[in-house]
Amino acid sequence: MAGKTVAAQVRQAARHLGYAADDWRVREAWYGRAESWSAAALDELRRRYAAWRDREDG
Repeated sequence: MAGKTVAAQVRQAARHLGYAADDWRVREAWYGRAESWSAAALDELRRRYAAWRDREDG
């Protein structure tokens, strides 16, 4: 990811996890407005990460 802005890195990471570029969770977290995430939201993020990791491991 060399040469990309931090915002571009966040957008790319979000895409890899299956979120849209303008998904509210990513946008609000980036701007520090996410406050507390529910247990369900964190579980969803963990599932998305696990799915991405499985795809990468192939």
